[in-house]
Amino acid sequence: MNITIKATKYQLRPETEALIEEKLAAPLRLLGEKGDRALLEIEIEEAPPEGRSSEPCRLVARLIIDNRVFHAEAVKPSPESAADRVRS
Repeated sequence: MNITIKATKYQLRPETEALIEEKLAAPLRLLGEKGDRALLEIEIEEAPPEGRSSEPCRLVARLIIDNRVFHAEAVKPSPESAADRVRS
């Protein structure tokens, strides 16, 4: 599986990046052989200031498998909690 992580207007630390990758890649092991062909794109950015001052992190994940795209998004106070929500 290929995993890409992109941070936009967000200072992402290496340990946070590793934790997010671990949280979001773990369930994908259930895909078996399809997991080898999967692409997981993760984008982390500062949330728009639309009254969400207590939730400054937006995480978007796109999983592409056999030309099918699955999308999940969460806005939470931290990248870790956003990754938990996306994983759910």
